[in-house]
Formats: sequence, C-alpha cells, structure tokens
Amino acid sequence: MRLLCGCALAVLTLVGQLQAAVVMPTKANGDFISGAGIPSDNFTGSVGATNEAVYLKARSRDTGEALSIVGNKYYVSAGLASDNVNPSWTFDYQFSPGAPPAASNYTLRLDVDFDPTVGVADFKTLSFPIFDGDTSPFNSWDDTDGYFTNPGSGAWNENSTPYVIANTAHLGFSFWNAVGPSTMTYNPNTPGEYEIRLTALDATGATTIATTTVFAEVSAVPEASQILMLSLALVGCGLAAYIRHR
Repeated sequence: MRLLCGCALAVLTLVGQLQAAVVMPTKANGDFISGAGIPSDNFTGSVGATNEAVYLKARSRDTGEALSIVGNKYYVSAGLASDNVNPSWTFDYQFSPGAPPAASNYTLRLDVDFDPTVGVADFKTLSFPIFDGDTSPFNSWDDTDGYFTNPGSGAWNENSTPYVIANTAHLGFSFWNAVGPSTMTYNPNTPGEYEIRLTALDATGATTIATTTVFAEVSAVPEASQILMLSLALVGCGLAAYIRHR
C-alpha cells in the first residue's frame, strides 16, 4: 500500500505542476473563429514586431482541451474520438495580420510532423501566399475554408483586424497528400510526439515575421485495469490517512 500511495502522490504532484498557456487569438463571440463551440483558449503564440501573430493549440476533438499543458507541450490521447471516425486529438491554428496589416500580402507556412518518434520530425509543409489571383485552394490560403473576413459590428474581439486564417486540422485528413510529392501516413492509435509549427513570412517568403511551435504528446489510452489500480491507490491513501489520524 505504501508503494501505491507513493505512486498516487507522484501522479497528483505532477498534475499540480501542469501550467496552461494563456495566449488568446482573435476570436468570434468567445469561440475560435473557425467553428462555433471551439474554445479559444490555451493557445501558444507569437506576435511579430508589426503585430502579425501566429497561434497553435493541440487538443481533444471531443472536449476542446488538452489533457494537460506544460509549456508548449499539449498532452492528448491516441485512438479515435467519440465518433469512432476521426482521431482523438486535433489542432487549431490561426494567423492574424494585425490591425491594420503592415503589408498587403504575406506567406504562411504550416509544418506538421507525421513521425511519432520523440525528437524526430518528418514534416509535411503547406507554404502559400495569403492572396493570389486565382480560386485554387492548393496555392493560396484565401481560397480555402480557413479564410475569414471580419464581419464587423463587434463580432470579433479584435474588430479592426480585416481577416484571419484560422482552421482546425488533424493528421488523418486526406488533403495532406493532395499537395506536394511526399506521401504521409498516420495511425491514430500510435502514441508519440508530433511537432507542429506555424510561421508567418513576408510576401516573398524570405523573411520570418513570427513563428510558433507546439508539440502534441500523444499517449496510449489507459486500460481499465490501470485506471482501477490508480483509483485503488488513491482510495488506499485516503484510508491510510484516516487510520493514522483516528
């Protein structure tokens, strides 16, 4: 019982040390702009010298939050979400050009790691200008479903920001292989560490304006026996304390 109490105490101590990021992106009526009901909190972000900003957050698809956050590491579960179709974890990203924008156009680069090995990254990179002259979603960001223009009338918390690029994605989407020569594979049941980086650059793509990186620390879903063991340990600690202080 003493060993179990020690394990339980260690778990509780770790939980007490977890600290959440508190960066808040541009949002609509309290929600993340890309979807109603998506919490617009606990992002990791970076703001450039002329107010352009990039934001990232890894989270559970079902709850809208990570299990815990330490620095720029977001702890999430492997496996499928409650719909039994999509991966359990997903990530949100946003670029804001500032108000008013310092330039008429930018390049936005999203690097997503598909290798679960800790310390190793195999990136799929989407790098496009915000605006271009056609309607193809494969060579600019303004032609995708992640481009939002400001509706005005106070709907956004930063109401003078003219537009944002904001969306939610997961590694199981087929579109990752629609752009570029590399083919990515993903198993949602595989635990590991996945790096995600969002970078805003000037229109030429040569100068970095702001960049931010997060890590999705994906753990296997604990088995029922493990949950029962931890529960017994916590109950045992409480019983031991009760007997000691009687």
